[in-house]
Amino acid sequence: MNIALIGSTGSIGQKVLEVVRMYPNKFKVVALGTRKNVEKLEEQIKEFRPKIVYIDDPSKSVEGIKILRGCEGIKEICSMEEVDTVIVAVDGYFGIIPSIEAIRNNKKLLTANKESIFIWGYDIIKEAKKYNTTIIPLDSEHNTIFNIISRVGRENVEKILITASGGPFLRKELKEFENISFDMAMEHPNWKMGKIVTINSSTMFNKFLEVFEAHVFFEIPISKIKVVIHPQSKIHSMVLLKDGTTWGIWYKSDMLFPIASAMFYPEIPNLLSKTQNIDLPCNISIDFLEPEKERYPILKLLDTIENTTKLERAIINTANEIAIELFEQNKIKFTDITNIIFRTLENFREKEININLEITENLKEITQNMNKLKSIVRDYLLSTIA
Repeated sequence: MNIALIGSTGSIGQKVLEVVRMYPNKFKVVALGTRKNVEKLEEQIKEFRPKIVYIDDPSKSVEGIKILRGCEGIKEICSMEEVDTVIVAVDGYFGIIPSIEAIRNNKKLLTANKESIFIWGYDIIKEAKKYNTTIIPLDSEHNTIFNIISRVGRENVEKILITASGGPFLRKELKEFENISFDMAMEHPNWKMGKIVTINSSTMFNKFLEVFEAHVFFEIPISKIKVVIHPQSKIHSMVLLKDGTTWGIWYKSDMLFPIASAMFYPEIPNLLSKTQNIDLPCNISIDFLEPEKERYPILKLLDTIENTTKLERAIINTANEIAIELFEQNKIKFTDITNIIFRTLENFREKEININLEITENLKEITQNMNKLKSIVRDYLLSTIA
């Protein structure tokens, strides 16, 4: 498999390269991409020797290799003849660019980009069907569901259960939420992740996104998708079948396992021969709990999310990203994050915003319009907290 890895320096990208390192005869890195972490990128270039690299930040550079930038750079990477698989390991709306370019160039797409699926998921699936392109999710939850459904058939699925750790504040008294700091919210009990994903886990915004992702990926109504708190993070989502049985997949909280599964599909990797990082279901108790909507109020929005537009979903996601920035800067409280999402969505539903988020031949327009939207939402939020 010849890989173009967009987002190679982040936590997901580094796990992808860990799999490549384990199986050098199975995988070859053709292209690597990062936003701005050129120090880590240079290390990866020395080890994996790609033909080309992508660096988003125009002020950053590396020596001795061709550098591509912007939407045209992503398009060139995805159209490379020797690339057969594009792995999108970036967060943020920019993930839509490599996703669509991979599909249009008939490359297998492995993606961990929640935002592009949340905003443009229907379009991505439509494009994939048009170009007969395979999409495999990298997230532990959706990869589990993908593996189960590929074995039992979607026609036999009654309900999807998406597991959630509950984040760092599962047991915290609600009256103490006002005093939660950014550093406290960054202390996830089970996973090591980037900033946005970690804060999203503490508010459960990540599960809000994942429910919609599952709805899109597996073409199942949101009414048949349920979030279940599973604090131990050992079982990574479950599927209830029409015969009354519930299927799940157990492994340690390590993204190595779902990523290797996606990269090898339809084969099964022999990770037992490569790592001792195996967690057997022995001498351990596990719990499954109903999520409290008072603790995780973003889940209330699931009741109406299926009827939202692309623009409304983009507003929701943008408001969340900016709220996290403001929380990190100590300008708002932890409890304000979700309130800001609801307030921003309501505010812009009442206004006419002339921003086109439709996918066209010129994908650069999407990034320009998303930047415009982010500026509008930021100005609104700053005006409300001034």
